[in-house]
Amino acid sequence: GQFYAKYKETRLKEKEDALTRTELETLQKQKKVKKPKPEFPVYTPLESTYIQSYDHGTSIEEIEEQMDDWLENRNRTQKKQAPEWTEEDLSQLTRSMVKFPGGTPGRWEKIAHELGRSVTDVTTKAKQLKDSVTCSPGMVRLSELKSTIQNSRPIKSATTLPDDMITQR
Repeated sequence: GQFYAKYKETRLKEKEDALTRTELETLQKQKKVKKPKPEFPVYTPLESTYIQSYDHGTSIEEIEEQMDDWLENRNRTQKKQAPEWTEEDLSQLTRSMVKFPGGTPGRWEKIAHELGRSVTDVTTKAKQLKDSVTCSPGMVRLSELKSTIQNSRPIKSATTLPDDMITQR
């Protein structure tokens, strides 16, 4: 009988605890007040703001002349800035091309930074070097062939060439 009485008491305590927990939870939920959504600010332009007016007095020709002058001055300064390539510069260029192989992100920028030159200057010189190195002494460059064709007169088709000359080329 004592066991059954203790069992009833614990069950009552558990029920009371559950009721108090639910009451606390409901109070906490009621305490949470929804925050009002922030309103977007309304933009009102100030009357004192300065709006630039376009000068209709200049003509398109004058603007084009100014742009031409500016471009000419820019090209002159770029040409003056590019110093001549020395043997040491060329060897440093080849070393940095090996140091930064193809596929390296920002390869030409890194090489130009090491040489202290512009990227366009470095890439044009690298292309010139590549063209001169890839052509071995027995071979003829395509650019040379094109220039000789343009400069030469029409060749007679009846001309025969010796076999050793043809195979040599």
